[in-house]
Amino acid sequence: MHKALDAAVRKGLLTRNPADLAEFPKVPRIDATAAVWTPEGLAEFVMGTSDDRLAGVWRMASMTGLRRSELCGLTWPDVDLETGIISVRRAAVVVDGRRHVKSPKTSASRRAVELDSGTAQALREWRTRQLQERLRAGEAWQYGDWVVTDELGAPFHPDWLSTLFTRRGEEAGLPRITIRQLRHSHATALLRAGAHPKVVQERLGHSSIRVTLDVYSAVLPNMQREAVERLARTFDAR
Repeated sequence: MHKALDAAVRKGLLTRNPADLAEFPKVPRIDATAAVWTPEGLAEFVMGTSDDRLAGVWRMASMTGLRRSELCGLTWPDVDLETGIISVRRAAVVVDGRRHVKSPKTSASRRAVELDSGTAQALREWRTRQLQERLRAGEAWQYGDWVVTDELGAPFHPDWLSTLFTRRGEEAGLPRITIRQLRHSHATALLRAGAHPKVVQERLGHSSIRVTLDVYSAVLPNMQREAVERLARTFDAR
């Protein structure tokens, strides 16, 4: 609306933009870390789903912090298992209950995410299993080269991925969280492990580091104390 009225001002249709006078309501800050798994919880989930058909997908989701839409929009050409890098190029979203593929939500969302060696290996094993399913399916296989598929190659509906994730988490005996909170769990674990917020910002695809700092503000005070304690230990050791 503001941009449209600005255009009207430039064309001389208005003398000023009335939207300049608008007062935005204050939006309460949401603590993204209120319901997350600890690093130990993440490890329990990965271990608890190691025999699951989607074991590689669950590990990738836990270790990359990709959005649900990004997981469902991933194709194998986006995954370089030699270099260990995932290129986020598209997202599968739900519109009127149906799956639609589009470009990432922002330019920052279009990014490269590095994999740890364990996750890269888990994805190799998942790729092998998927190729075996393709051979068994024969002509029934639905071609598309999607990473997250059913036994016939059909790409997952994002809501189905969420349902399966919740089910697997409960089976692992972990507190109930959403797949979005799994993303927050990954980011929180990185920060508590000493990762720089800039690294977390780039990994999660936030538009700016300010977004990262705002979302994970509850984690930062503890980080500051841990950092100063580490510094103090270097002094005490001399």
